[in-house]
Amino acid sequence: PERPAPPLPLGQPRSQSAGTSSAKVGSQGDEFYGVRTWRDGDSLRSVLWKKAAQATRDDAPLWVRDWAAPPASQDQWLDASDTAGLDTERRWQRLTAWVLMADAQGQDWGLRLPGNELPLGQGPAQREQALQKLALA
Repeated sequence: PERPAPPLPLGQPRSQSAGTSSAKVGSQGDEFYGVRTWRDGDSLRSVLWKKAAQATRDDAPLWVRDWAAPPASQDQWLDASDTAGLDTERRWQRLTAWVLMADAQGQDWGLRLPGNELPLGQGPAQREQALQKLALA
């Protein structure tokens, strides 16, 4: 696994059919939550400039601080597309680290790889299935 790994990516809102509350998603909070890749509209003040300066490639993604934790009404998906821009080995190292982090949190999470998906779940069996999928990817 990647060490140190960036925090888990933000969760995705659950569909209304899954019984979500009408909590506001995407608003900034006062508490630091983690980091994620830069998106249009992000403040330049949130960019992790030291990490950007250490990048070894010109096409490396910018990372920004995220100030609000995802509400409980979000699903935690570990998606290979969230590792775009990394070479293949580093992508699998990051996803492996995220699997271990998500498992340690004890909440439902799923894994999305190209052409393969592990549905939301938790526990030792979920972790082992995810690690096996990554090893065989």
